[in-house]
Amino acid sequence: MVFGPRPPDTDGDGVDDTLDECPFDSSKTTEGICGCNIPDDDRDNDGVIDCIDNCPDVANAGQEDSDGNNIGNACDPNNGNGNTGGPGPNPFPGDCGTQAMCPAAPAASMAPFAMIGIAMMRSRLSPTPQVRHCDRHGPTR
Repeated sequence: MVFGPRPPDTDGDGVDDTLDECPFDSSKTTEGICGCNIPDDDRDNDGVIDCIDNCPDVANAGQEDSDGNNIGNACDPNNGNGNTGGPGPNPFPGDCGTQAMCPAAPAASMAPFAMIGIAMMRSRLSPTPQVRHCDRHGPTR
């Protein structure tokens, strides 16, 4: 009986590259839900994997998204129901006019930065996860 050389195991996970769906990811041997090099974790333990969770750090198993912006109500500071004070009940009135003590006034100067953050979050939390496919040449999109 003659044996040839053992196929390589590039990531050192104990599975030959010829059988490993993620040969460059030592934590996975199959792509799973999120793809290679992206863990199939659930940080908030709500039963929805982070890469498809619309609010990965706050438990929201129902994935409610009242305003359809792909940011779950549990994380969305303005979820389409008039709540502009952050997650939970709105502690401030929606329009406090020009009152000097109005907590919404300083937030107006932050609006451009908030919009950039929301745009970045939306691209990260797109409804269709960006699954990476791995082959023996490495991860690809």
